[in-house]
Amino acid sequence: MINLFRNIIRSCFDKSFYKESEKDSFGKRYLYLYVVFMFVAIVGTISLVGYYLTNKTEIDKLPTTINTQLNTLFPKDLALRFDNNELSINQPEPYVIGTDNKISTTSTSKQTITVQDGVTTAESTAETKTVTNKEGDFSAIITIDTKADISDFAKYKTVILAMKKGVAMNQSSNSGEVKFYSYSEFLKKVPQPFTFDYISYTQIVNKVRPYVALIPTYLSYGLIIACILLVFVGPLFLSSGVLFNLLFLSIFGYFAAIIIKRKYSYGYIYKHGMYAAIPVILLQLITDFVKIPGIANIWWLIALLFMVIFLPSLEQNKAISSSAEIGKPPSQLDPPPMA
Repeated sequence: MINLFRNIIRSCFDKSFYKESEKDSFGKRYLYLYVVFMFVAIVGTISLVGYYLTNKTEIDKLPTTINTQLNTLFPKDLALRFDNNELSINQPEPYVIGTDNKISTTSTSKQTITVQDGVTTAESTAETKTVTNKEGDFSAIITIDTKADISDFAKYKTVILAMKKGVAMNQSSNSGEVKFYSYSEFLKKVPQPFTFDYISYTQIVNKVRPYVALIPTYLSYGLIIACILLVFVGPLFLSSGVLFNLLFLSIFGYFAAIIIKRKYSYGYIYKHGMYAAIPVILLQLITDFVKIPGIANIWWLIALLFMVIFLPSLEQNKAISSSAEIGKPPSQLDPPPMA
């Protein structure tokens, strides 16, 4: 373990690490990447657990919050009647559900200064003006108007427009494309006529409530599963992703080596790139932590620079080793192989 951390540091600052690890097998290099990402995942897991524990009180309140919202989600005075795949309601139209129609309030103050018999008095008055937005200025979740047509969708400023024969909704807020869904598409197996009102809605919600109460338990189990996957499976995908990126990065490294007149094979560059990526991974984590913009898009370019900087030192070391071998006296030369 100590050697692992030492090697991580050496891969960032010590060129000799790359020479000493030159004969390391592919499996050892991959295991090194995997373990590095595992430690990164452990740090992420600790952060995730810390976030969960910090918000544990709010998580425990989720069932109460959700149940409260479920009680008011469907209007008590609304009844939807479907007959022959056509909708009618018991309320004036258009009927809005989940409106964000706000009442704006403005306040103004006025100060009056009076001077009498050498005495100055000041009086302040405040006026409050309440303005209700005009009809049609709201932003609704659902608007029901059985007299509307799909061509009227834009004027309602709603997410869903329920009409007589179907509903219309925006497919994308950017494109403005409106999609129409006929009631006949999802009421094929439902006997008609039938009415859906608050009592019907409550019956469905009451079947859901037991599962809502278990949400904190489900989240706890989910956290345990997420931590296990993050620590053991996450590094597998991340390290494999590094190997995939190196397939392309090593091509640039190969041509960079040609430019600086170094004779490195593609496999040689790829092999050393597995270690050279480690400093860049750590750099990426640091820049993400301090939120430095732009670095995330160029970290593989930095890895390429690492390879270009470190690999020439390997060639120089080989040259020095060969020169030393040539300069040895005959007694120190390696003996010839046996016949």
